[in-house]
Amino acid sequence: MSQTPIVEDDSPIERTAARLLRSSVERSYHPEVDIDWDAPDVPGLRYVPDKYISLYGTKIFDRMSEEEKIRLGRLEASALASWGILAESALMHPMLKLASVSDPRSATAQYALTEVADECRHSVMFGRQINTLSDRSYDPPMIARALVGITALAPLSATIFSMMLMVEEILDRLQRQTMNDETLQPRTRAIAKIHVVEEARHISYARVALNRAVARTGRTRMAVERLIVAAGAAVVPLVMVQPAVYRDAGLPPVRAAWTALRNPHYHANLRFFGERLVRVMDEANMIEGRLVEHLWRRSRMLPKDFVSQSVRAADA
Repeated sequence: MSQTPIVEDDSPIERTAARLLRSSVERSYHPEVDIDWDAPDVPGLRYVPDKYISLYGTKIFDRMSEEEKIRLGRLEASALASWGILAESALMHPMLKLASVSDPRSATAQYALTEVADECRHSVMFGRQINTLSDRSYDPPMIARALVGITALAPLSATIFSMMLMVEEILDRLQRQTMNDETLQPRTRAIAKIHVVEEARHISYARVALNRAVARTGRTRMAVERLIVAAGAAVVPLVMVQPAVYRDAGLPPVRAAWTALRNPHYHANLRFFGERLVRVMDEANMIEGRLVEHLWRRSRMLPKDFVSQSVRAADA
């Protein structure tokens, strides 16, 4: 009898699952023991690079003292970790669903469960990170929570895998910039490294799954799914702009949030964080149609000169 997963078929998705299972064995972490949670913070080191703070480049930020800037970055890192827990919890639902409809002997089923285990560890890791950063957790905006909640009920589809990539690609882009930044706290870098290494597998799987879902979906349903995904993208700018964070940092909450949402530096960061995501979505024909593109532009992640793949193909 074989002790390795059977291969349900020779499809790209099954081959990808088998490859990622091997990678999971070779390179996985256990945050409970791989991170020194008891180590004191290093005085003067930051929790997030200044340039990624939502108010960076504004008059409000320029008037803040060094200590106040570090505190704001610390609280924004805590808010991002709270968002990370919500997102990780949402990502588990489709993977559990995938495992339940697949042959339990297959690479697909076993990889899906492996990814769920990864997300469980990451959620605990982010929870412990919040304990080191702030006296409270910051709930993401209600609209973001509602959109994430869709994943618990929605079928496996282009929408689900697009939403998974939206979370994973954006966090990955940010954390790749922080994992080796020696101006940041060692614990911050360790958390980023663990998440980058393990989420790389999740991104690989979601990309293949998205392309398969798009290929199997009819035109009418795809139009609806593109709209749902675009609406999710439009919410992204709200993730790091939370009035409660500014209030706890000693800033006027409404004014600070309004300033951040209009901040050109924040918009540039969103374009940078979403650069890979936009490319993947475009290649999968998920950014197609005027309303869809309008909503994506509201996300601030599209380059100003963006032209969708479908339009380029039509003009060729």
